[in-house]
Amino acid sequence: MSVDNRNLGDAQSERRTLDDEYAGLGGRLKRYFDTWSRLYIKQQVEARTGRQR
Repeated sequence: MSVDNRNLGDAQSERRTLDDEYAGLGGRLKRYFDTWSRLYIKQQVEARTGRQR
């Protein structure tokens, strides 16, 4: 099996921008808030509709 390395540089540069967004303490708090807010909204939708996604 061969590995295609042509798009590896693009993937790495995109990953760096995501890491920069969540860098440091402020970034960790942002990630924590984003995760829990998504879970909370999902829970509220399931409770109101009576079904699970």
